[in-house]
Amino acid sequence: MEEPQKQAYVERARALKSQFLETNPDYVYTRRPNNTKKKYRRRSTGEGDVGSPKLKRPMNAYLLFNKEMRHKLLETNPNMSVAEISKEIGDRWKNLNEEERNRYFTEAQTIKRDFLVTNPDFVYTRRSKAEIEARKKRGMEEEDAALTRDPRGRKKKKQKNPTAPKHPMSGFLFYLAAVRPQVAEQYPGSTVGPISKIIASQWNSMSPEKRLPWEQKASEDKARYAREMEEYLADRQ
Repeated sequence: MEEPQKQAYVERARALKSQFLETNPDYVYTRRPNNTKKKYRRRSTGEGDVGSPKLKRPMNAYLLFNKEMRHKLLETNPNMSVAEISKEIGDRWKNLNEEERNRYFTEAQTIKRDFLVTNPDFVYTRRSKAEIEARKKRGMEEEDAALTRDPRGRKKKKQKNPTAPKHPMSGFLFYLAAVRPQVAEQYPGSTVGPISKIIASQWNSMSPEKRLPWEQKASEDKARYAREMEEYLADRQ
């Protein structure tokens, strides 16, 4: 393909992406953790449907802030690009005072609790569309599909791109990293498995109020991942 023709497709793709983000201001790049893939049953009606629609995850604190700020910025600066808006929102979030930030965290926790009451069996996290698109653009489907085999014939994934953003941690993982050394001292000689089970039991019995600081760390880490993934994808276009 000639370069001018290729550039025309690139410009068209950027325009479509900008239009999508303007009509879906709460969209954020996320990624499904490994080994948590879950298949949805197809419920046939004779017309080729794929069953019930997938549930939309409740927004975290940063996404609530992002949605609110994006609308305000577009109203006051309709000519701002997607990259400029994202950078401005990220800067405002970093400089937000603790009182204002806690307001978004509290609202996010309320939304999450209501969501889990309505959908108590919700556990599925689907793969980010942005990441799938990035793999297609870079022609590196091997990050998912290309596998090598070790001498025993077992499948082994190739090493991931070292420049890709680090996957965000959950609230439990932040808690696990913080208390693991203390628990390990209480149970000398225990392996990682039993220690992790003890900490998981503590986490499961913890009240929402005590979990809040760890959930806040997780929300901040998700926001960090979203910003870094957007920059990462922009650099590879």
